[in-house]
Amino acid sequence: MQASYENRVCRDPQVELVGYTTLEPEGLALYLNGIGQPGWQSDAEVPAQALVEAAGRLCYLSYQRPRPGGNTAYIARLIAEGHESVLEHASFTLMLAGVSRSLTHELVRHRHMSFSQTSQRYVDASKARVVMPPALLLAPETVQQRWCRDALAAVATYQLWVTMLTHSAAPGAELPLTLPTPQRKMIYQTARSLLPNCVEAPICVTANARAWRHFLRLRGTLAADLEMRRLAVEVYRVLADTAPTLFDDLSLEPSPTDPWMVVRSSAKAQQEQSR
Repeated sequence: MQASYENRVCRDPQVELVGYTTLEPEGLALYLNGIGQPGWQSDAEVPAQALVEAAGRLCYLSYQRPRPGGNTAYIARLIAEGHESVLEHASFTLMLAGVSRSLTHELVRHRHMSFSQTSQRYVDASKARVVMPPALLLAPETVQQRWCRDALAAVATYQLWVTMLTHSAAPGAELPLTLPTPQRKMIYQTARSLLPNCVEAPICVTANARAWRHFLRLRGTLAADLEMRRLAVEVYRVLADTAPTLFDDLSLEPSPTDPWMVVRSSAKAQQEQSR
């Protein structure tokens, strides 16, 4: 593939953990003393997992009667019994890149998540990257080159219209950035109508563990859009590495139809085996 395409074409999603729920031990100790449950501590090293256990034990005041197995066994039991509301106390913030506008249009339908996304009204997309659909990664090199040309040609058309609208708004102006903000917004929001769905759409997502688990179970399957499934796989890897006990009943397995992985729920697998 021509080198000129390389820094403008994304082939893999980037998922970075930038924040997650912590636990304030002193505050928890003061609270437990106040309700007559002193001395309890979780054996979890991950603050988010300890917080989930602390919240769960509050429901039944079971701090003084821990079952064997510690935090891992406790959270596994919560999940097995469907008591996942307790998992909502732990949240994780991920920043995503290398994902398309098409993908984020589906992603923002998850109503229990919070989103902050690069604005196409405020930010000039003339140099935006494009995200190659995963299916094309299996196509011949000539097909990939043709797609790159067409996708970047659409972005170039956008850039042309930004220039035309800038000159129309202020003859002699060279850049929209030299114009007042309202005029720049009008130019960008008009020109963006020509941008393709494959344009990269960086986004920040915050969700609690229960919402992330729902996302993984829904978007990590064969039925999901392939770009979304590949994102779900990367999200799983990050979250399972950060707080493994909260995602222990999920796993990655090879796909029977393509080279990429799927997210598998052990509960779902058990249901299928019992049929």
